[in-house]
Amino acid sequence: LDGLPAEGGVAARKAHAAGAWTVLAALLDRGDPMPAQPRLLLDYALRAGHAGLARSCLAHLGPDAGDMEAAVRTCLDHGRTEIVREALEALWKARSNQYSDGPPLLALECGPADQPAECSVCFDSLYTNPGVFVNEHGLRVCGHFTCLDCAEHVQDEAGDRFRAWRARREPRIPKPPGPVCPLCRASFSSAVRLTDPTVDPRGFFRLACVPQDPTAGNEPLVLKSRTAFDALGALLPVNAMTFAPFFEKELWPAWCHDATAGSSSSS
Repeated sequence: LDGLPAEGGVAARKAHAAGAWTVLAALLDRGDPMPAQPRLLLDYALRAGHAGLARSCLAHLGPDAGDMEAAVRTCLDHGRTEIVREALEALWKARSNQYSDGPPLLALECGPADQPAECSVCFDSLYTNPGVFVNEHGLRVCGHFTCLDCAEHVQDEAGDRFRAWRARREPRIPKPPGPVCPLCRASFSSAVRLTDPTVDPRGFFRLACVPQDPTAGNEPLVLKSRTAFDALGALLPVNAMTFAPFFEKELWPAWCHDATAGSSSSS
């Protein structure tokens, strides 16, 4: 992107005209102006399955309640409930911060935060936007975390390959595989943001758990100490070495009645 001019929104307009949606999302994320009305572009991004572009459009809507309500309705119409949840969470945080002089949500003084967990793909700090890979049941397919931008990029690339294959209508070319975790190659259906437990504790529990058999949608979920620690390490700007004693001695025993067995959905 360094070679593309940001002034005047020329690069964004060209990417929009060429249908280069991944490039357009990256340009919008760096601050380029929208080449079209955010609501219209959001509607197209959702219909085309470009989650990264849809998220960029949401960011350009701003905190206006009317625009956000319309955007939420558009996301619901297209079945993208994970983006709805993140939009509502961002709006709730923005409004709550206006009435609070206290520390940010989930800020813990557990040692220096100069070595937080990193995305395994781009090496950016993971806590700013942690993402996980889930199947059609909304259950995690593996225990890995990446930043949501990288996770959605993997999902969007797989969608682009499928659309290109379908457009060619060539029976001799096999159908391309769906998106897979870049670390373990586990197949997934969608990439979602790890939920803030102060906003949605049940959602956090569901996304922190790693089921033994993700294909069994009715398997009882049990949150183990290790997976809970990994999830909080991805979500918080903390040093894992200094956070571990606090987690083991205070946080995990307070969460779980039986610290050796784990916390279940009924706990």
